[in-house]
Amino acid sequence: MAAVIVALPLYMWTMWFWFRGFARRPEQQASKLSKWFTYIILLGAAGTIVGDLINVITHFLQGEMIARILLKNLTLFVVAGAIFSFYFFERRKVQYGKTTSAVPFVSIGALSVTIAVVGVVLGLAAAGSPQEARLKGFDNQRTEDLTQIAQAVDNFAYNNRLPLDLDELIGNVGSFVSNTTDPETGDEYKYRVLSANQFELCAIFSLSTLDEPVVAKPYYYTSSIWSQHDEGRVCKPQTVSFSPGYPLSDI
Repeated sequence: MAAVIVALPLYMWTMWFWFRGFARRPEQQASKLSKWFTYIILLGAAGTIVGDLINVITHFLQGEMIARILLKNLTLFVVAGAIFSFYFFERRKVQYGKTTSAVPFVSIGALSVTIAVVGVVLGLAAAGSPQEARLKGFDNQRTEDLTQIAQAVDNFAYNNRLPLDLDELIGNVGSFVSNTTDPETGDEYKYRVLSANQFELCAIFSLSTLDEPVVAKPYYYTSSIWSQHDEGRVCKPQTVSFSPGYPLSDI
């Protein structure tokens, strides 16, 4: 969204400046660099359109023509078609000196602005406000911190006991805990020993993720019980396994 908001107005201003220069000096010729650059864009847009149509037919023949795939391919087709049409008319006007109405350029520009505005609005609706995105960032950091702490406690359990507190955990060689404090408030996460092989971690989350769908991750990603949490103070007990052949230490 940031790229669209910044790049599109700059691009349209550049094109306006470009066409104004040719309108003032009709005898001016386009440079070889601009010609080759435009032809490369036309080739890329045409290839995208052809590949997009092949992809649509392939999914149709495989019986996978669902709404998500159809909308994705339709978006690619519209964007690539607009790019191809714009530079096609631009070559007719600039390079070959053909009389070209301003209607195609205005129509393509209006279509581009409409797509950009709709995309930004839908993006904000899906991602939420900047304040909500900030809170989600804090919650994601809390999830990473708590997951790292839990893994460090599990590694500490090779000593056949749990750490008494987070200070002992951090002081343990090989704990690899980078942060034990809340990214927003700076308060330390709460750690409490429940039994000989069970502990509890607590944190205060800004938003709830209980209503969000669980996204399947590749096998090389480790799942975390902290990815699903309610808003406010959340405490979750976790159990560790000690090394076999050794008695549990009394805590």
